[in-house]
Amino acid sequence: MAVLSTVKAGFDRLSAGLYWLAMLALLAMSVHVFLSVAARSVLGRDLSGTLETTAYYYMPVLAFAALPHLDALGGHIRADLISARLTARADRVLETLACLAMCAFFTGLAVYGTEVAYDRTISAEVARSANGFMPVWPGRWALAAAAALTAVHYLLACLGLLLGTGADTARPGHDGEAA
Repeated sequence: MAVLSTVKAGFDRLSAGLYWLAMLALLAMSVHVFLSVAARSVLGRDLSGTLETTAYYYMPVLAFAALPHLDALGGHIRADLISARLTARADRVLETLACLAMCAFFTGLAVYGTEVAYDRTISAEVARSANGFMPVWPGRWALAAAAALTAVHYLLACLGLLLGTGADTARPGHDGEAA
């Protein structure tokens, strides 16, 4: 169990770093769009490639890189309509099943995302911009990597729940007894 704790601590540091990478992508995107709008207002023309850079580079990182860290912080929406009425044991079983389902989903998304990213890399995918063509295939790897890391997050969480080392799943107002 010490190994699981060590792996989880290392993964938590990695996911926190990816969270900050997503925040950096948000900042870069905001500055880039601001500069493009300012250039249009002052110079009468946009910065070339702003739309493509935003859509193919910033947004995939922003949308997916922070997922494991946000879940670890409890930042996802959670509706406890059913689990609030369960016993602590039944709640833990439900939590484990949900965790396994999320792990399976993100594993599938990682596999599919990797296949798409590989195909787009081999074909050297580009997007047309105002000044020619811009390679966009590198941005495809953001989804594949983030989905794989999110699957690992859920795998570690499942192992923690199954081995009894996971975080307490009781939420505020949930006393572990049926209502």
